[in-house]
Amino acid sequence: MGSLREDLMNPSTETPVEPVKVDLRHVVLVGMALWGLGLVVVTVLIMTDRAHGEAVAVCLSGLLLGVLALLWTRRHPG
Repeated sequence: MGSLREDLMNPSTETPVEPVKVDLRHVVLVGMALWGLGLVVVTVLIMTDRAHGEAVAVCLSGLLLGVLALLWTRRHPG
């Protein structure tokens, strides 16, 4: 193992490490929970006139993409 430049120019020929299997449903569900929390926060901010309706659209888009990702993980299990 040499310097960073040498390692980048001459990559190792060792066998690569196998990727770790991860259940993507858990990752997607955590993301959806965070978007849901953001939606609650934005709703409170709108009620106090400190945010605009576009923020709700962003949070709802995040949740919709999460639903699509959950459907994708059902068809493509890890």
